Amino acid sequence: MYCPSCGAELPSNASFCSECGLAFEKPSAKPVEKPAPTIAPRRSPPSQATIATKTPSSPQQAPATKPRKKAGKVFVSALLVLALVGAVFSVVTVITWGSYKGDTTFIYDPAVPSVADTWSFNVDVADLDIKYTTNPSAPEVQIDVHYDFAGGFLAGKTPADLYSITWDNASMIKVFSLNTRNWWSFPMFQNNLVTITLKTGIIYNITASASTGFAYVAIADNENLSCLSVSSSTGSARASLGENVSVTGHVRVHASTGSAYFSMADGSTIGGLLEVSASTGSATIAVMSGELAGGMSLKSSTGSANLTLSGTRIGSDIAVDTSTGSASVSLTNIALAANIDLNVLVSTGSIRLTVDQATNPGGNITASITTSTGSAFITYKGDDAFASAKFTTNIGSGSPHFTDLGGFTASGTDFQSINQLMPSRFDARVDTGTGSVYITGQMI
Repeated sequence: MYCPSCGAELPSNASFCSECGLAFEKPSAKPVEKPAPTIAPRRSPPSQATIATKTPSSPQQAPATKPRKKAGKVFVSALLVLALVGAVFSVVTVITWGSYKGDTTFIYDPAVPSVADTWSFNVDVADLDIKYTTNPSAPEVQIDVHYDFAGGFLAGKTPADLYSITWDNASMIKVFSLNTRNWWSFPMFQNNLVTITLKTGIIYNITASASTGFAYVAIADNENLSCLSVSSSTGSARASLGENVSVTGHVRVHASTGSAYFSMADGSTIGGLLEVSASTGSATIAVMSGELAGGMSLKSSTGSANLTLSGTRIGSDIAVDTSTGSASVSLTNIALAANIDLNVLVSTGSIRLTVDQATNPGGNITASITTSTGSAFITYKGDDAFASAKFTTNIGSGSPHFTDLGGFTASGTDFQSINQLMPSRFDARVDTGTGSVYITGQMI
């Protein structure tokens, strides 16, 4: 062995260096034991019951957020695709934008002038306006079509590309119709107008309808008709009779989405039923000094119903009906060709009835005034030398309120004029479900 300090060679069993004197530690004779390796206990796999009882809140459920992120990416991608499609569509619409304004005319002027004619005028994508002319050299029927439309994909398009016209003036029922071609459905701006001018002196039977747009018919003074029907699907419908107009049959005015209005001037008569109705919108009848021999029906599903008769002779019953909305009825100095029923029915809304009778009506009116949800407001004024009035009330959760301005008396739920049992009477039953009744009476 060698000394680790000076390097001198020494015997193998030397305990110190003979040259430098460095003492050596003798190695222990006992062998050193190496520590045994630690073996981790083996974990058994979790049972099925343990797996089943893990809740979504445990850390093992964290990977569930990945599908959510994926769904979000898909949604964003879909939005980007839609935005791109919209941008492309807008560009294409601008590039293909087109518009058209123009007029065309159809003439019916037979060699032998007609005494009576039946016409059906129907327009699909236009407003319809029917009027008269007194020009003796005018044709029997002149139809002026004014086109005004614009939109994408219309570059170079003409009315013949978008609309079809039926023009039949040879049949017993003559027809003019303007319709959209079936293949065309792209939205566009349309302000088309069909104006029909009728020659005076001919007895017409007129049916006029507009699918998208208003339908207006104005009958000139002193004209005769057999029947009149005016309707609109989307838009208002309106008919007016001038002075001394005679309609032997019925008159019908109907609007599906919009208001329906009818008016009649002095001296005009209708032999059949006058029917005015609106599905969504108000319905109105206004008659001045005319005659309604066939009675009338006024109806509105969603909207108000308004009836005004002044100096009018009535030959049959009157019905006013509205489902959601109020009803207003005003009768001034009416004359009766026979005893009639007046029925006013409102489901949700109030009723206002005004009777101002300074003349002898010449008959009896039996009235039924009913509102389910709402109140009834009635004002009656009459000449006690001609007619009496009586109101019998039936009130649900409201109360009666009677006001006597002269000649009336109240008894419990009844309110009546003192001059009972007159030859002409106005007898009314007033029913309310939820609401009150307010009646003001006066005899002069």
